[in-house]
Amino acid sequence: MQARYWFYLFLIVLAIAVLPQLPTYVMVNAPKTGRVVDSTTGRGLPDVTVVAAATYNASGLIHGSAYLTLYRIITTTDADGNFEIPSTWTSFGIGIPGTDARERWFITAIKLGYVLERDQSALSKFDEYGAPAEIPSSIAESPPATWLGYRVRVDPLRMKPMSLSLKEAAVYYSSLKGVGGFAVGNPKDEASLRTLGAEWFLPQVCELDTDEVMDMTTGGKLVMFSTNPDESAKRLRQLEPSGFGDLQQHTILHAGNVCSAMKAGGDAP
Repeated sequence: MQARYWFYLFLIVLAIAVLPQLPTYVMVNAPKTGRVVDSTTGRGLPDVTVVAAATYNASGLIHGSAYLTLYRIITTTDADGNFEIPSTWTSFGIGIPGTDARERWFITAIKLGYVLERDQSALSKFDEYGAPAEIPSSIAESPPATWLGYRVRVDPLRMKPMSLSLKEAAVYYSSLKGVGGFAVGNPKDEASLRTLGAEWFLPQVCELDTDEVMDMTTGGKLVMFSTNPDESAKRLRQLEPSGFGDLQQHTILHAGNVCSAMKAGGDAP
């Protein structure tokens, strides 16, 4: 009798926890469809990398907190700019009352040389240490979308071509690449995404004068676009030991060393 009482109490607590979270849970995990379009022509953009991710965080009842990536899916648009994200019903996080449990989902698009319209305000804002001062909207909040019963239709992701400085591009595309958490998706898809960036960034970096300087933010973001980011970061530390001695990041790196670090750990694309 007592066991049944505790079981029913558990179900009641679970229902209290789940019901307020249900609408968000549906939006996070339902299959999604959408389209990436050129904001000028309105035409769909083919072969654009689309990254969908969801996160969960909750506060502890006594102390501490929990944060995890629920899923991270990388896909590409078809010839008409359309994309699909499968359902993720097995990936969810439910918090008990009092933990302020929250799930968030994101969808961003990566086409080198292009930017998402909703991200434009964040592109050129850096703090006194050279770090980005604003998070791009596409990785900070869910995109506008409509729940259509079984699935979710994401409003068109509008992109436009834009000329970015090396720093702006390194910071922006690295931020998009890491939405939801690095290296938690399919390893082959993650490697393809890094290679896509390396093929674009490596020639730009290696064509610079070897003594040209760049800040730690730029160099640190660039080495993440390599066949082996861990090995590239290690190599950069070896080549630029003084660059990692200032905790406030008022440091400079040199293009030749960043080029060499990006090539470390495997054949260059």
